[in-house]
Amino acid sequence: MVTLGEGLDRDRQKKVYPQSILIPTNCKVSNEILLTKNSKNSLNIFLPIKAAPFGGNIIGMKKWIFVATILFTGLVQAQTYVLNTEINPPFSMRKNQSPTGKADDSLMGISVEVLKVLFNRVKVSTKMRVYSWEKSYEMALKVKNNGVFPTTRTPAREKMFLWVGPLVAADWYFFGHRDSNFKFKDLKDPKLKNLKIGSLKKGATANYLKTFGIPVMEENDPYTSAQQLKNKVIDLWAIGGQQGHYWAKKVGLKVKRIGVIKRHRFLYLAFNKSVPKNLVKMLNKELGKMRRDGTVRKIFRLYHNL
Repeated sequence: MVTLGEGLDRDRQKKVYPQSILIPTNCKVSNEILLTKNSKNSLNIFLPIKAAPFGGNIIGMKKWIFVATILFTGLVQAQTYVLNTEINPPFSMRKNQSPTGKADDSLMGISVEVLKVLFNRVKVSTKMRVYSWEKSYEMALKVKNNGVFPTTRTPAREKMFLWVGPLVAADWYFFGHRDSNFKFKDLKDPKLKNLKIGSLKKGATANYLKTFGIPVMEENDPYTSAQQLKNKVIDLWAIGGQQGHYWAKKVGLKVKRIGVIKRHRFLYLAFNKSVPKNLVKMLNKELGKMRRDGTVRKIFRLYHNL
């Protein structure tokens, strides 16, 4: 029978029950732990000091930690997490490869498949939703248990999210017409400030170019920028290598890479900070296993000729 410590003195709690986690009221627990109700309709589960390392009871410590971990893992697995994305081939796209559609359309792509396998392996439920990049990003930033992928992990974003990855690599390039003769030395070249350069609205690539004082014509989707380059509305297009070639092919545009913007860029799943940190740790650990056992490599090969 479990003891419910309704009015337990806080000072006594700190001395006798130094650690606690939250579990919902419908969880079944052992009679070896003490529970106290809190204001969020949950229960606090307290670990007695005898189980701590300095209590000398190492076997007991392992027993208590095991019980608490199993209870918490059950909570993580019961929650459904919403993973928001954009149309960003070959990493995320609708199965019919249409640039437009509904938020709950079936998805495919390298990062989509990696995440489907990853969450299936840890037995955690997810729903994927496709919006504009700006909306997907805002959902992950502001809505509990939401995430956004694939996204670049930048210093400015580091503390705003919890990170799973990297999922894929994506270097950034300037694309131009195949017959373009434009050349530049580096991103400090003043010639770049006099060109019309297109990129994704509020994307990491556009934000990076702005730090060099380079003006950017931002659009909600890469399909629009590809059409603008085809119609010579813009001079250059700033985008990841794989994405650039995919969308150019979609609009019937022959392009070439004019120059590198930044290499060694990696894309992640960025979680809202409400997501349990131990879930993020578990996902990153399992993702490492997927790389080592060849699962990620097999997924990449599926999209090699897209």
